[in-house]
Amino acid sequence: MIPELITKKNIGTALSHILREGVPARRRSRDYCLVADGKHFPPKYTIALAHQIATGEFLGSERFTGGKESNEFLERRDFDVVKCNCGGARHDHRSTRASAPSERKRRAGPSGRHDERCRACKTRVRELLERLYGTCSVNQRFRWQTGLAAYRGTEIEPTLRNVAAALKAYRDFGVNDFVKADLLAPCDFWVSDPGFIVEFDESQHFTRPRKLALSAYSAEQPLGFNVERWIALCEHHDAKDNDPVFRDEQRAWYDTLRDLVPSIEGLQPTVRLYARDRTWCSLDPDNSDHLETFSGLIWPRQA
Repeated sequence: MIPELITKKNIGTALSHILREGVPARRRSRDYCLVADGKHFPPKYTIALAHQIATGEFLGSERFTGGKESNEFLERRDFDVVKCNCGGARHDHRSTRASAPSERKRRAGPSGRHDERCRACKTRVRELLERLYGTCSVNQRFRWQTGLAAYRGTEIEPTLRNVAAALKAYRDFGVNDFVKADLLAPCDFWVSDPGFIVEFDESQHFTRPRKLALSAYSAEQPLGFNVERWIALCEHHDAKDNDPVFRDEQRAWYDTLRDLVPSIEGLQPTVRLYARDRTWCSLDPDNSDHLETFSGLIWPRQA
């Protein structure tokens, strides 16, 4: 289901992004196009980008459908959608390239590395979690506020203030500059028993602002991943996403909330998996050795 928090303005910003950057070949539309100022855009890809602009998180294509759902969502925001098979590329020659270098790199990765955005990998992680814990939901939403003021007087307030100060000192973007949504976007996976979130971190999460945020955590803060390794991954990737200019700070802040808020909500620590750690889709939930390997990656291991 497409979150209603995506605004007409978010969609307009997404269209500007597509005009600059083009459409990845595999994200072209098939049957419909969003038409704005005589230019054609792929509806589903536009919505996914608009969600990223609104929340800092790219809306995976598995979370919503094209066709009626996407078209009606856009039409409710006063955009025109027409039957068209141009792929949403009529305005942009860059999107017609069969294998643009940046897209080729994203699919294969350095030295032919498995695509970290492989849809089957996330499906397999869900299946493994279901096998270990009996149930696992995807895209679970918690009504957790995104602003700093919402956590005044809680145990995590001092750490959140430290993180906010570190982010502000980096490029002078404060929380009020980059918090654009009232509530956090849905988490990747939710295991209701014993009660913990699992986040599947791709390389765009490993940035300088994320390193600064992690370095500001209290040593006593319970975490479900190795914070020193995550800091090292930030140094290794040093990813940058400046559209909008505060994107990296925004993403680091939202990740911080997913790390810290569970401790005041009676939940177990958020577990983080690194998308490039392995070819996740090669693990077999029916193979006891594979299951044991996966279980050992839930750090610290859940009871």
